Amino acid sequence: MNNLVIVCDTLLEICGALALIAGAGRAVLGLFKPFRALSSRVDGHERGLQSVQQRLTRLEADTKAGLRASLALLDRAVSGNFVEACRSARDALQRHLAAGGR
Repeated sequence: MNNLVIVCDTLLEICGALALIAGAGRAVLGLFKPFRALSSRVDGHERGLQSVQQRLTRLEADTKAGLRASLALLDRAVSGNFVEACRSARDALQRHLAAGGR
């Protein structure tokens, strides 16, 4: 009978130790859950920022092309004879628009 008590006590101690280890492991994994959620959220924001950066780059190129054309027209209006610069500005603007603004 004494051996049965020792075996039961040992078995209960082993089960208790396993439950303790499992609980500690779950608690440790719970600590990393917010990090994983935040990491995926940051990745989504980075993809969005890359898209915005590409649009801003395209807008910047479009604005520069338009400003060059406006400058050529202003030079023509001021000097009265700036035909060659207007032609080159027109050609550059046509190339820019034909390339889709790239």
